[in-house]
Amino acid sequence: VLELEFLSQSERIAAGITEAEAVPEKSLLELVDSFCSSIYQYELSEHETAQALMQSICKEAEQTE
Repeated sequence: VLELEFLSQSERIAAGITEAEAVPEKSLLELVDSFCSSIYQYELSEHETAQALMQSICKEAEQTE
C-alpha cells in the first residue's frame, strides 16, 4: 500500500532543514540503515548478515571516494 501525503510549505521547509542538518553527522551506514527503516520498515540491526554486508559495502564505498 502506498500513501502520498502533501505537506504545507512550512512543513516542507522545517522537515528539509532538520533532515539536511542531520546528514553530515551520520555515517554512510547510518544513512542506509535509516533509509531501509523509513522506506522498507527493515531494521538492519535486527539482521546480522544484512548488516555485515552493508558495512562491507559502505566501507568499500568510503575507500573509493
